[in-house]
Amino acid sequence: MLSLLLLYNNFNLRNIPMIEIVFLVEDDPDGGYIASALGQPIFTQADDMETLPVMIPDAVHCHFHGEEKSPKIIRYST
Repeated sequence: MLSLLLLYNNFNLRNIPMIEIVFLVEDDPDGGYIASALGQPIFTQADDMETLPVMIPDAVHCHFHGEEKSPKIIRYST
């Protein structure tokens, strides 16, 4: 059991590239929409639903600084 715990503690998830990231899109009380990534501290907003497909990938790119660890699939759900 101790060896499993040590293996788990030494396993660094930051070294594994993220394959997919999912955003939850909600109405902004001040108008427009807010998109929040599930499991990552990534947020963006847009005035309309047509702008969100541009804003969300831009927020992901900024968060990961264009690293190769950046997710290849970006999904969003309302």
